[in-house]
Amino acid sequence: MNRMERMSYRVIVLLLVVAATAGFTRFVEPPPPARIATCDVYTIMRQMVDSDEFRPARAPLEEQLRTLAPLLRDMEAMLRGSDPKDDAAQAKYKEFVGKRKEFEQLRADLDLLMGRQFVQAYERVKVAADAVAVRRGYSHIIASRDIDQPPTNDPDRITQALLSRPMLYSPLGDDVTQEVLGELKVGAKK
Repeated sequence: MNRMERMSYRVIVLLLVVAATAGFTRFVEPPPPARIATCDVYTIMRQMVDSDEFRPARAPLEEQLRTLAPLLRDMEAMLRGSDPKDDAAQAKYKEFVGKRKEFEQLRADLDLLMGRQFVQAYERVKVAADAVAVRRGYSHIIASRDIDQPPTNDPDRITQALLSRPMLYSPLGDDVTQEVLGELKVGAKK
């Protein structure tokens, strides 16, 4: 094949590829424009976890912690002034260590339960947000929230708080937080 034939062959192949691609794109419709809303998912989850539906499961653990906390403070204060060589002080110290372990285990159990409750609340918020998105014609709902003032003076915590709010601008009419709350029928009683 000479140079002219190779060039002609390449042009023909290129024209066939362009023609095939052009014909294919006529049958593919462009996607509809995106409609984006925001939702303060954290506030909704917090209200759910603080509601009468979720709070009773935590009540026994919280009550035990409230009972143990002052007892531990009193025992610690008593032990500060005692002689470590005294048999009674050593017995009180062993009792204190046992109560502190009990307190730490209760705290860990409460943290585990609350973590599970937040996951359950999040799953329900997602379902409710999907329903609102379909009803209102949104293609995306982004979890975000406003920040009135930084929660602390710690730069790392401020950065974390700011980065958990991915939306820098969104029209108020595109915040569906109240609709998602309504979908979930959340009414926290404190």
